[in-house]
Amino acid sequence: MKIQKILLLISLVTIIIATHAQPNNNRLEKINSQKVAFITQEMNLSVAEAQQFWPLYNEMTKELASIQKQQQQLTRIALSKAKQLGDEEVLEMINKHLTFNEQEASIRTKYYKEFAKVLTAQKLLAFYIAEKKFKTQLLKRLKQDKE
Repeated sequence: MKIQKILLLISLVTIIIATHAQPNNNRLEKINSQKVAFITQEMNLSVAEAQQFWPLYNEMTKELASIQKQQQQLTRIALSKAKQLGDEEVLEMINKHLTFNEQEASIRTKYYKEFAKVLTAQKLLAFYIAEKKFKTQLLKRLKQDKE
């Protein structure tokens, strides 16, 4: 019973994130443009650094999106069948969810190494800080828009 509650909680969080992560294309493009400008400015990237960094970042984003899409599909299945699933099925879904998290971590690690080849350590740190700061500001704006 506790396992089903945990799976339901994980599923709800994933759906909430997915719902906010899939606005219409114009809004998504606008957010991505703002993100690129914000991160570039926060990192103080030169033109040469930006030309090397952003293609790598875009590749990472595509790979992560693929994993996140699979995770969203799993969440939809879990929510639609939550009460009908047995313990084994619930555990299998939780294991799949954890596998997706491991895959995300692996992708991020792979690209961290690639970023380190084209950025100084200080700029790499600035990237992680800027990315976190942008996400925080975006979530704050989305929350304000709902109110």
